[in-house]
Amino acid sequence: DMIFCEDAAGLREANVGIASQTSRSIGFEPISLLSALAVQTSRIGLVSTASTSYNEPYGLARAFLSLDHLSGGRAGWNLVTSASPIEAANFGSTGLKPHADRYERARDFAEVVTGLWNGKLDGASGSGHDGQSFSVRDPLDLPRSPQGAPVMVQAGASD
Repeated sequence: DMIFCEDAAGLREANVGIASQTSRSIGFEPISLLSALAVQTSRIGLVSTASTSYNEPYGLARAFLSLDHLSGGRAGWNLVTSASPIEAANFGSTGLKPHADRYERARDFAEVVTGLWNGKLDGASGSGHDGQSFSVRDPLDLPRSPQGAPVMVQAGASD
């Protein structure tokens, strides 16, 4: 079993009156919430959405790996690209990037994150990441995940 925190970096609806009547948003930042739940539970998976559009791979990889250690190997990441102009506006953008560009970034993002989780990125040994969207030199400052790597889930309809 798992708890799944669907999340977005903005309201789902521009009309605050309508948005306040929905139950789609949990309100709390999900990694913080799941970290609190990790110490109160022992067997339930802890999965959250995190967008590749408005995060950076090193920080996100570190946050989910930290949650994985705090929970004894129960963390999971629902990888998404954001598709809401409301979210884009919260990050200084006047509109969404084209679908193909968002997915290209997501592929490069996932490659960096999984490389960090698997201990395969270490610029000192010449194995950093220099991709289309990201350049990462150093490994994470945490040991490998208790479960190998946090679980990656896909809860939507994307390929």
